[in-house]
Amino acid sequence: RAVAALTEALLKKDLFTKKSAAKALGKILGKAAHRFHDPGGAAARAVAALTDALSSNAWYVKKSAADALGEILGRTSDSFHDLSVARVVAALAKVLSDDDGNADAKSSAAYVLGVVLGQASDNFHDLADATAGAVAALTGVAALTGALSDKVSVVKKSAADALGSILGKAPDSFHDLGIAAARAVVALEEASENEEFMAV
Repeated sequence: RAVAALTEALLKKDLFTKKSAAKALGKILGKAAHRFHDPGGAAARAVAALTDALSSNAWYVKKSAADALGEILGRTSDSFHDLSVARVVAALAKVLSDDDGNADAKSSAAYVLGVVLGQASDNFHDLADATAGAVAALTGVAALTGALSDKVSVVKKSAADALGSILGKAPDSFHDLGIAAARAVVALEEASENEEFMAV
């Protein structure tokens, strides 16, 4: 009941209500992930609503939604196989790629992309459309690679950390990252040569 009520609160117009609901959903579903076995039920609806909240105009709603998705998806790879992870990744990549976006929201999006795609072998293997999973993975890696050139150092660092999580597991998780992974490695090397980046 609480999950359904909080999901409903995410649809309200009040931005602070959305922010609070997102945080609460992250805590509840993140801790109770092993107890949910109904992917089409309350948890799936909550993940869908949190994904929609990533397109909010308010940066703090985006950040709270991203953080909540990280809490949930970081612990649910074995419990859920129909949570539209590809859609979540695409929405996170969009937040990260927003040139005018808030640094906190972008940093959270980068972190969550690292969590989700770093566990890609668990999160993506049961997607109904394997192509959607592959496209999402490539989209996420490309967005993180682009974020290495962000104006804000904390976003660069979050992107670098996320790419490390993903590419460190890539041989087991992805079979077609190919060019995207190579570009990410080159971008990481270039970023590491930047003194400002290394100071982070």
